[in-house]
Amino acid sequence: MKIEDVIAWQKANLLNEELKRVLVLVEDVTLKIQIQRTSLSIINNIIEAFERTNKKETLFYLYEAKSSCVALYSKVNLLKFIYFVNLTNFQITYLLKLIIEVSVLITELISSKKK
Repeated sequence: MKIEDVIAWQKANLLNEELKRVLVLVEDVTLKIQIQRTSLSIINNIIEAFERTNKKETLFYLYEAKSSCVALYSKVNLLKFIYFVNLTNFQITYLLKLIIEVSVLITELISSKKK
C-alpha cells in the first residue's frame, strides 16, 4: 500500500487545497500562516505514521495528526467568529466539516493500528 492509497491522507490533502482557496480572502497573515502550518502538520504526521514499522511510533504520529485536527478546527472557527472577512458561512462550515471527516478517518486508522 502507498501513502496515496490512504483515505485519511487523501482527505487531508483535499482539506489543504480547500484551505488554500479560502485563505486568499483572509487578511490576518499570522492566522493564515498558522492555519497553513497546522493543515500541513496533519498531512505530514499521517505520512510519518505510515512510514513507521513500530506500532508505538505509528500511533504517536496518528495521535499528533488528530491533535492537529483539533487545533485546525479551532483556528478555522476563529475565522467565523473573530476574523470574519469576505468568507461565507458556507465556506467556513464546509471547512469545519472536512476537518471533522479527516479527524474521524484518523481515529479509524488509530483503531485499526491498536489491534
